[in-house]
Amino acid sequence: MLKACLIDLDGTLVGRSKEISPRVLEAVRSARFPIGLCSSRDAQHLLRFASALGLRGMHVCDGGGRIVSSDGVTRWKRPLPAAMARDILSVLQQQGIALNAVIGGRGIPWEEGMAPLPKGEVTRISALQLSDGQLEELKKRYLMPGTLCLAKFLQRSSGRWGLDLTAASKGDAAERYCRLMGIPRKDLAAIGDSYNDVPLFAVAGTRVAMGDAPEELRALADYIVQTAEDDGVAEALSLLRDEL
Repeated sequence: MLKACLIDLDGTLVGRSKEISPRVLEAVRSARFPIGLCSSRDAQHLLRFASALGLRGMHVCDGGGRIVSSDGVTRWKRPLPAAMARDILSVLQQQGIALNAVIGGRGIPWEEGMAPLPKGEVTRISALQLSDGQLEELKKRYLMPGTLCLAKFLQRSSGRWGLDLTAASKGDAAERYCRLMGIPRKDLAAIGDSYNDVPLFAVAGTRVAMGDAPEELRALADYIVQTAEDDGVAEALSLLRDEL
């Protein structure tokens, strides 16, 4: 029996416009089960969407590195080891690779020539605008199962790759979310569109993939719906009502 649902944000809940459509807004607000957002965005940006949707529960941010409640309180987190975070940030900066990191709970962008990043606890590092070669080089360098989670994503605006590096995947955070909610994994649903949703789908009992999701994700899905541009989340929530 469905008792909660985690929904990815970019490419799932919202499309290229980054705006919540009226149809999706109505579908989320009328859902008869708790809904949490599950995104690589930092808490500050994620909670703006949660507030607009009227969601009052818990949400996964930082690509799985943190769970926050709607009032901004951290309920759980798993930061990157400090020495590892410093090494990754140093390598990316030396190579002139644009990045975004969540440091001290805030999303901080960096591009070549900008001031040094601030010091603090790091829960996510995203390497941006990567070529195929750079993506494979970084994956080879930092592929450390059990220590570091790597999740590639396609930057649709540029057609280039990005890579999230975290100490916890969306799947790890989903397991903790279920424990905090007091529900079994089989009663959790998940809606997503990208490679970093694969670990999330591995945890959830019911899985919904967006129509433009990669084949790796679609193969795990119980349902496949329209894209974010066509309000696929509204379709997904309608299907999930039958799981109640």
